[in-house]
Amino acid sequence: MESITQLRKKCQSTRPSIYSDFLSKIYYKLSIYFTWCCIKLRMSANQVTVLSGLVAIAGGLMLSSDSKFIVLFGVICFHLFAILDMSDGEVARYRKQGGVSGHYLDWYMHFVSSSALVIGLFLASKGNFNSTLVLIIGLLAVVNPILDKSVQNAGWTVICWTRLRDIKNNSGLIDNNTKENEETEKFQRKSWIYRRLRFLLLSPLQDHWLPLILLILASIDLLFSIAGFEVLDYKFPLLIYIGIIGPAYLYNRVRRMVKTNALNSGYKRLVYPEVPLKFPEDDFL
Repeated sequence: MESITQLRKKCQSTRPSIYSDFLSKIYYKLSIYFTWCCIKLRMSANQVTVLSGLVAIAGGLMLSSDSKFIVLFGVICFHLFAILDMSDGEVARYRKQGGVSGHYLDWYMHFVSSSALVIGLFLASKGNFNSTLVLIIGLLAVVNPILDKSVQNAGWTVICWTRLRDIKNNSGLIDNNTKENEETEKFQRKSWIYRRLRFLLLSPLQDHWLPLILLILASIDLLFSIAGFEVLDYKFPLLIYIGIIGPAYLYNRVRRMVKTNALNSGYKRLVYPEVPLKFPEDDFL
């Protein structure tokens, strides 16, 4: 069995990191140890992927618990999911098991994890649904992560189907990227304060950052409880925030996909060699 250093070289050297932020770097450092354990246990890459989904489901159930310790452990489960999400690819590279089916299963588990997290918040907040309006907002929060993932998923599905149609008809896509380039330049000209404020407002809607927010809040809640102080429940306000901001966020994403012609650009990057794909930026539209 190779050492951790040898495993890093074999399993991580060719991996394009989806994110370059500090949280992903932490996951990236830890994932190789889980990979080592999975290889030792003779697990396949797909088995690791399924395990990550089960861990996320368990985490969602724990979020609905009245015990602050169990809630904290449930939040940690979503960070374990992120680590295992990296480990499955590393196991695949070690065993040379990479393939389309593995990528499909891996992508599907992101739907499972995102949904499990918000459903956990919904179950934990069920005692606060004292009006129809509040219940509707809670339900909007539950469907938000599914629809958010669908924006990405539908984008590349349309691009691939369009390519298949064009091959059949021996035609090509009309270039119309002017609006997209203008929108991209406008966003790049936004101030640092605007971009950071936008990040803070939207981070609770991102399945990458929401577990970190919950980890901070759950840890503070537990520490205050041990010290004898009671703090306000954070799960219900967070759920309501997602339910209110989520629809506007999704509308803006879909509007931008259509208005800026991002799909046309994605088609060109996928099909034409003179417009090379750039990872990690082109991992998603």
